[in-house]
Parts: sequence; C-alpha cells; structure tokens
Amino acid sequence: MEISSRNRSIILFVFLFFNGFTNAQIKTCDCGNDFEFLANSYIKDYSGFQDFSKLHPDYLKTINKLAKQAKSIKYIQTCDSIIKKLITYINNGHVVYGQTKENPYFESSNTNHLQVSLSPTLNFLNNETVLLEIKTCDLYYKPLLDSLLLTNEKKLSKTKHFIIDLRGNEGGGDATFDLLVPYLYTNPILIHTAQLWASENNIKLFESFLTNPEIPLESKLNIQKIVDKARNNPLTFVPLSDNKVDTLVLDSVMEYPKKVSIIIDRNCKSSTEQFLLLVKQSRKTVIYGKTNSGGALDYSNLNFIVTPSSYWYASVPTTKTTRLPENPVDPNGIKPDQLIDGNRSDIIKWILLK
Repeated sequence: MEISSRNRSIILFVFLFFNGFTNAQIKTCDCGNDFEFLANSYIKDYSGFQDFSKLHPDYLKTINKLAKQAKSIKYIQTCDSIIKKLITYINNGHVVYGQTKENPYFESSNTNHLQVSLSPTLNFLNNETVLLEIKTCDLYYKPLLDSLLLTNEKKLSKTKHFIIDLRGNEGGGDATFDLLVPYLYTNPILIHTAQLWASENNIKLFESFLTNPEIPLESKLNIQKIVDKARNNPLTFVPLSDNKVDTLVLDSVMEYPKKVSIIIDRNCKSSTEQFLLLVKQSRKTVIYGKTNSGGALDYSNLNFIVTPSSYWYASVPTTKTTRLPENPVDPNGIKPDQLIDGNRSDIIKWILLK
C-alpha cells in the first residue's frame, strides 16, 4: 500500500511526539542519594535542629520513612515532591529549596515568572510626606537606596511624615537600612546578637568569608576570631558577638520626621523583620499591616548547598538568635501596631488621612 505525503507527515509527527514524550519520562536521578544528603545536612548543620528535635522527638522515624520512599523513586519530578515533603516537615521560613539550572525541568518551571523591578523608589507625595518603597534587602540594591537618601537628604531632614512601604520584602542584608535608621532613632536600640552552630560545614562557610574580597578587613578579623572559637569548641553554639545584646546609641535625635508609618505584609521576612524589631523601639514609628510579618528570622546566615545530582539547591541556617527561647519571631512573625482591614486597597491614602 502506498502512503501519501500527507499521511507520511502525520506518521512522522506522531512518532516525534511520542518519542519526545518518552524521553521526558526517562529523565531520572538517584533520589535516595540526594534525599540522604539533604536530610544529613539538616541534622548535622541546621542551627535550629536541636529546637526542632524537641518539638518532634520522633523526627528520625519520619525522616527514615521519607528516605525509604526516596530510594524507590527514579524520576526527577517525583523526587522533587519527596524533597518538598522534607522541607515542609522542617517548617522554617529560612529553610527553602529549588531547582538548579542543571535540572532538566528548570527551564519549564522557571520561565513564566513576571520580571518585576526591585529597585527602591522615593517620592514626595506632598510638602509634608515622602513615600519610600523598599522591595528587597538584597545588598545589590543598597547603593541605589543610599543614593536616594543622600541625594534627597536636605529635603528629607525637613519632611514631617515618612511612609516606608516594605510589602513583599523577603530580606537580604541587615546593612540595607543603615542610612535610614538615624531618621527613625529616638532612644538607644537593643539588638540581640546570634550564635553559630559549630559544625564542620558551618565553620567552612565562615572560613570562606575570609577570602571574600568584598568583606572589609575589620570584619574579617572578627570572623577569624569566630572561626577560631568554633574550631576549639566544635558542635556547640559559638557567639558572634561578645554580648548577647548589643546597644545602638546615636549622638542625636533628628527633629524630622515626626512620624514614620511602616507598611508590612506576610512576605516581609528575615532582614526586613530585623529592621522591624529595631524600629518598634522608636517613639516615631507605627507599623501597619493586614497580617503579621512572615516569621523567618530566628535561624539565619544561610549556607546554600547543592545535592550530589546538582539538580536541587537548599538553604541551611547556620546561626541562632539570642532572643530565643523567650522572644521568638518564627513562625508567627511580628504583629503590626495597627491592623488594616483585609478589604482595604487604598492603604497609602488611608494612612495619609490618619
């Protein structure tokens, strides 16, 4: 029987479709090995694991059950699901995972996100009010924020009302807010410090900072002291500061602004929450929000690791705040001073009228 050219095209299309479908299904990995690597990393290196184990005394039973499932998994997408179960079980806002570019499914799962500018913005709404939007604490954007504050310094020093919109800011570096703090300062500010869990991998992370050209020499001298203490006291918590609580004292209190309104949401985490703990001690500030902040601060200074297959990355917190156990932020977050009605959309206009 002779096959027409049209039928040949259909047959070729069907062959290519099913061949491609089959190839997609045979993308495999050693899921058991990757899972075991991640589980051991959290048990050995996670600075919150001792607290976690007290809440979950049967954790080994649960993790071993998941590990057994992982060993029977061959396909990458199914393995992703079992890794997600581990991360969900640990249940900390600073414990996250994701696909690397080496993962065959990376492109299809990461190309549909909208690209949103994270640059800070500053706009004077009227003669008395300035709106400052800080969308990230990624230190890449700190020079942009510093430039906005320095360029407008003269006008800001005479502006009565600051509105600082932090919604969506998931954190980054505490130093982001350095130039902003003097505007908010009214009295000495207490800052709880942190402790490093001195596991071998965590010590190596801090040792790697010593060769980072972007870290100042003075900071490296302090890091070297921490590394030395950690080497001499393995598998203990080593303080990052001489004091459990440091005190920030500035020379003077700025006359303006008179009032600082800070807007938060559930996506405010990490360094953003550290900033909130500072500003809550100021007599100028009022924090507004429809919900608490995200609750991802108590276990910090993340070490990002990659699984043996190179298909997944995950974050491992290496330090623990001295606020614990008396004053946790995780997992409930920081409560706003004034709750905003969940149906309200014109939040900034509403604040202006208060």
